[in-house]
Amino acid sequence: MKLFWTSTFLLSSIFLFSQNIDTLRNRWFLGTGYTAFCGTTFGLLNSQWYSNNQTTSFHWFNDNHEWGGMDKLGHAHTCYQISRGGVAAMRATGFTSKQSAWWGGMSGVIFLTGIEYLDGKSQSWGASPGDLIANTFGGLLGTYQALKPESRNFCFKYSYLNNPIAEVRPEMFGNGPVSRMLKNYNGQTYWLSVPISKKYPFLLASVGYGINGYYGGGDNVFENASGIQDYSKSPRYSEFYASLDIDFTKVPTKSKFLKKTFFLMNYFKFPFPALEYSKIQGIQVRGFR
Repeated sequence: MKLFWTSTFLLSSIFLFSQNIDTLRNRWFLGTGYTAFCGTTFGLLNSQWYSNNQTTSFHWFNDNHEWGGMDKLGHAHTCYQISRGGVAAMRATGFTSKQSAWWGGMSGVIFLTGIEYLDGKSQSWGASPGDLIANTFGGLLGTYQALKPESRNFCFKYSYLNNPIAEVRPEMFGNGPVSRMLKNYNGQTYWLSVPISKKYPFLLASVGYGINGYYGGGDNVFENASGIQDYSKSPRYSEFYASLDIDFTKVPTKSKFLKKTFFLMNYFKFPFPALEYSKIQGIQVRGFR
């Protein structure tokens, strides 16, 4: 859910604020639009997402042991991508490089901190220190790349491949392809991609991390409409990948439309065959990941 809302902000920020107009009016428009977006999102989440859960006093919940770290990678990646969008939006409206790097880079941290506060007021959840740390890391990573152009040669990306575990527990992992992309940690992979050729700077080598066998955050026993479900005999394990990738922002083009499109496409890893390693299956050659 958090990934959906923050990704929506990334998309809207690029398309609404990617024109090179340096006017006070458009700076106010940027600030007002961001504030309105956050306020509307928080209001909708409070009425729709949190309405079925009792509100309580603000409290913390340590979920660092859950989902094999995928939740934290998701927070970091989301904040990093919002940082990219925020920096681009502020640069387009005439702010200095340093102002864009810090305020644009921290826009995701500010946004997700507000959502974390709503989690902290919900009886079913709680504010997660690990989430806040991951959010801050992602925002600072985006800020660092904005301040240091030479550091933009690496990319932090996401990919998804459907995993059958989602069929077993759709109330947790979603009923359709879009919701499962957002909620099914077993199908998600997070990638770090770096260039391997000076002649072709858009060609990258990529390493990825994912999980499998996770029917729940802490264990594989859960309850649904059919009663208690026990998958504790199913192994929970990490998966590591090596593959190739493309940095679309380095693909030569003079088209402004393609540049914007390529900027957005860098959210996802480009599908290539991959080598996978896990303690359960050893080394495997996989199809497009």
